[in-house]
Amino acid sequence: MSRLRRRKIGGALSTAALLLAVVWLLRGPMLLAQYGDQIILGVLILYLAANLVSIETRFGVGWAFASLIGRLARFLFISGIMLWLLSFFGLSDPFRMLILPFIIAGLLMGMASMAASSLVGRPKMLDLRKTPFYFEPGTIYSDERVTVLLPDGGYGFKVRRYGAETAAILFSSVVAEIETEAGKFNITFRPPVMVRGRDFSKVGRRVSKDEFGESGFSYAKALGEASRLLTREVSRRRIVGGYDLVKLPFVHIESSEYEDVVEVGPLRIVSGIDGDYVEFGPFFKVGSYEASRRKRPFSVVGYGEPKAELTVKPYRVTASWDGIDLEIRNGQIKIVVGESSAEVSSDRVRLSSPAYSIEIGESGMLLTMPDLRLVVKGDSISLAFRGRVKKVRDPELASRLLRELGEVTKNQVLQLFEGFPPDPFEILERIEDLLGE
Repeated sequence: MSRLRRRKIGGALSTAALLLAVVWLLRGPMLLAQYGDQIILGVLILYLAANLVSIETRFGVGWAFASLIGRLARFLFISGIMLWLLSFFGLSDPFRMLILPFIIAGLLMGMASMAASSLVGRPKMLDLRKTPFYFEPGTIYSDERVTVLLPDGGYGFKVRRYGAETAAILFSSVVAEIETEAGKFNITFRPPVMVRGRDFSKVGRRVSKDEFGESGFSYAKALGEASRLLTREVSRRRIVGGYDLVKLPFVHIESSEYEDVVEVGPLRIVSGIDGDYVEFGPFFKVGSYEASRRKRPFSVVGYGEPKAELTVKPYRVTASWDGIDLEIRNGQIKIVVGESSAEVSSDRVRLSSPAYSIEIGESGMLLTMPDLRLVVKGDSISLAFRGRVKKVRDPELASRLLRELGEVTKNQVLQLFEGFPPDPFEILERIEDLLGE
């Protein structure tokens, strides 16, 4: 059973226990007073089942045993607190007598869980499988903006994050195609390449060490290179807040570059790819929960020269290669190349460089250069040049300025990707053509 499914079942059982506790509180009006003890027993059984189904089994027998002790500790401690609260509402004596033993046992088992966890050892953040794999050529990721291709196939190794296969290290080139409002861009990732994405990590076939040699690397050399790369990646992710796991008897914290989760009993506080929300069981969510955002993150890092990196998240794409930084968020594109930058959306283009800056929208424009400032707003045009200012109202000229300077600006944005800085003289020549000397 998958971890997500067990979590959903555990949440459903915890919710059922909560609802049954509410029924107990309303047992008088609901004419169920004679079944009070049976209802409390049902609450305890459901909450125990919720904890048992949530035992962590991905990291081996030792960690599963430590998780079992921790879950029992959570059940005993929280159940003791719950019984103490319910004692103010007419809890029967047999259950009142369990309050103190439950709380003490929960604390003792919590300390035992922490000791067992330290003896077993913390699971590795990233672990390299030494079995070589071959990945067939084709598309390894595709959405409305980004397509990632493995043109010639490739050999490599799979990577496990806390026991689950989530990535692969390839010794062949990977190509990404990014569609934007500013144009289409291609990125080539030179080997070794790390591809992170659960869907991709599930494909590939095992090969022998001899067949792996067809990649141009010997098995031993490739394995050593992959191990060094993984060590570097673990250090980098720790520095930038990659992935961390804290498990205490009553609190479970997971933090990654994609999602932060804090669990206290049946309560989950989540900030990540599904939105920012508070969840109690599988049915109660409060906050900006958006099911449409549940697209799995995907990333590619090429460690060969020149280094390149691409990360795809819900509503956001970031890429960096050959001195270029690209970000796409909610339909807006931001490009940074050296000291120059550009922002492009469906209704606005902005280009900034040490030589000049220009921003053009649907009905207005602002151009700033040394000794020159041109403003178009509606059908009004204002030109300031070396201290002299001239203003005119000309709808046709204003429209031509917006259209033609907009074309020049978009072309210069595309030239940024080819390493050419924005050219102010091209802008000036077009202005002179339209306005005259």
